[in-house]
Order: sequence, then structure tokens, then C-alpha cells
Amino acid sequence: VAVAGRYAYVAARYAGLQVIDLTAAGGPRVVGAVATPGTARAVDVAGDYAYLADGEDGLQVIDVSQPQAPRILGTAATPQPALAVRVVAVPNSPTVYAFVTIVTGTVQVVDVTDPTNPRIAASSPIPETDVAPIAPSATGLAIPTDAAGHCVTVNGKCYAYAAGGNDGLLVLDVTASLNPDTSLALAP
Repeated sequence: VAVAGRYAYVAARYAGLQVIDLTAAGGPRVVGAVATPGTARAVDVAGDYAYLADGEDGLQVIDVSQPQAPRILGTAATPQPALAVRVVAVPNSPTVYAFVTIVTGTVQVVDVTDPTNPRIAASSPIPETDVAPIAPSATGLAIPTDAAGHCVTVNGKCYAYAAGGNDGLLVLDVTASLNPDTSLALAP
């Protein structure tokens, strides 16, 4: 689930993406939906776009500028099912990246600057180590951003956090977005 303004965007598995008006009289209600070809697993929203980790059908970029009529604009195929997604705008640049974790424990860096033509720009395996063997089960991904969608930095670096359930937390340095550094990890 991702919330932006008065709407919640829900990755509804086999039902695709659902848009829920949180301010509707009588309580939240579904106001829009779009069927997707895969299994909707996770969603992130930035501006007029929802970015959906759609399982075996990779990343779907969906126009949500009209919440009652969302529509798929573009797709980036991933080599394995997509599990989680987070979107980050590059400061002082028009470039926008979606970081997508896939079943094999890899982070796909997808350039979504042109929402009609998303493309994988880089791929980085999440290493299995004695410290944090989370690669096969990494299902959650978080990148703290400010109101403009830019990464919140720590000591000048941008970090992504991948959760692996009982396996721990992986900290990825994604400052250089096309070359994620996966050498930091925290054990459970």
C-alpha cells in the first residue's frame, strides 16, 4: 500500500492496482482499478505515477493522474518475479529510478524517467553472507525520500533498506544509482 494525498494505492495481487479514496463519505472506497498481467505484490507512488512490482510480469508504470481511470503506460520485464519497488528522483536531474527487488535476491535499477519506456539500467545481486543471508527472501524495500522524492542522505549517501523477514536487514548504498554497493548488512 502507498498513500499519496487522499488516495491509497493497493497492490491487490490478482486484482492488479486498486485506488481507494480515503476521504469518501461513509468511509474509504475503491474509486479506480486497473488489471495487470501479473501478480501485484508492491506499489510505490510518485507524482502522477504508480510503480507496481507485478510479480512475474516485472515492473508496471501506471498513470494515476485520473485516479478513477488508472492506465498502464509502460512495462519493464525483470529476469525473475518482482517483489518490491521504491522510486527515487535524482537531485538536480530529471532522472527517476525505480529500485525493484526480484525473487533471486537481485536489485534491478530501472530508469523510469520516460514512463512509457522504462528500462533496466543496472542490476546488483544482494550477496549472501554470514552476516545477512537474505538474498532469496528479500521482499521489502525502503528508501527514505523527502517531499520532492529525493533520497534523504546520511553523511552524504543515499541508502536503501531491504528486508528479508527472519533473515535480517540489508543496507544498500545506492548513491551511485547505476552501481549499488551491497557491502553493508545487519543481522537479525
